[in-house]
Amino acid sequence: MKCILHIGTEKTGTTFLQNWLYRNETVLSGQGLALMHSAETPNNRKLVAYVQDEMDDYLEAQSVIDRDEREAFFASFEAAFAAEVERLRVAHRGVVLTSEHCHSRLVSEAEIRRLKQFLDRFFDEYRVVCYFREQSRLRTSLYSTDLKIGRAGRITEFDDDASPDSHYYNYLTFFGKWEKVFGLQSLVPRLYGPDHFTGGDIRIDFLDAIAPGTDAGLYEFEDEPGNEAVNAHQAIVLRLINRHRGRRIGRFPDPTPKLLRSRMLKVESLKQSGRIVDPRQASFFEMFEEANTKFFSRYFGVDANLFDPPGEDDGAVEAPFSIDEAGLDEIFSGILKRGLIAIRAEEVAFLKDLANRIADGGPVSAGDSIQLLKLAHRARPGGRGIGARLERLFKASRKPPVD
Repeated sequence: MKCILHIGTEKTGTTFLQNWLYRNETVLSGQGLALMHSAETPNNRKLVAYVQDEMDDYLEAQSVIDRDEREAFFASFEAAFAAEVERLRVAHRGVVLTSEHCHSRLVSEAEIRRLKQFLDRFFDEYRVVCYFREQSRLRTSLYSTDLKIGRAGRITEFDDDASPDSHYYNYLTFFGKWEKVFGLQSLVPRLYGPDHFTGGDIRIDFLDAIAPGTDAGLYEFEDEPGNEAVNAHQAIVLRLINRHRGRRIGRFPDPTPKLLRSRMLKVESLKQSGRIVDPRQASFFEMFEEANTKFFSRYFGVDANLFDPPGEDDGAVEAPFSIDEAGLDEIFSGILKRGLIAIRAEEVAFLKDLANRIADGGPVSAGDSIQLLKLAHRARPGGRGIGARLERLFKASRKPPVD
């Protein structure tokens, strides 16, 4: 059975492509190609985490913080993966696995070999598909994404220690490890960008890479949500949120800063600036000139660097901005609108007491339900089901007892 392994790279439309693939899962299945669910969807990142050495943000998001917890988390993964492949084998000639974290997380040849050894239990043929984007543009796009997940530094400091030896940015080094493990004949390198895509669309291009001759007309090509880049003014606000509110409280994620960032990205007055510009782009391009020339010679058969150098940009290096009262009003309305809640000290004490009573098998009352629903209603004031249930319980609690 064939395994089509889409490994990235990061910032090459992977989320866009993954969402589209799973929306068209039935059509893809009709062409004899299956998608996996035991490795999580639409990014099969659980498979990557299973074979990588380092504990990373994926496992932290599952509240897994040490090796023993990691072992428990993956205890049933192999069996679930094997069972799914055996079920799919009946009606499919191949399986598509996709995760750009193969690029960023599997940094050693040993980890990549561990992945292949695991997959060899189920597959006997491979196509390793990877898209490549010019490195200075990749770094700027990666910075934009990192702002959305909690980074507090400036673009001028981001990945400042990157060198020509970098696994992440040196494609000759990165792809060379995959060649050593999977063999040159299995690799399917593609250039990222509309000018390089078959049909000007990465979705059609990917179909062409994994199943040449497939009728693209069978698939739905409705507009897919993409990851919009953060502009120079939004970057300032996001950095301030990230500086003053961390992503975690103890081992558990704190959703509040993510909610704040999401709200600020919708504020129109913050959208009126150019893109973030990295003043180091030209030098970064030059840093990988030699490696890129060798990369394209090795994997594209062309003795030249096929990446276009970065041009002039009308953006800014997160320049200071001024904003009038109307703009401030929009910002504060975004921050303070309902749904962002505070919990009082006595409510924290109540939740702690309730949790202890539940854990100990103690009594839980209608009054406890009212308190919980009040918190839920504060977070979702438009929730009619919550409000109606709360009103009924509250009225019932006010009725005099029956003699």
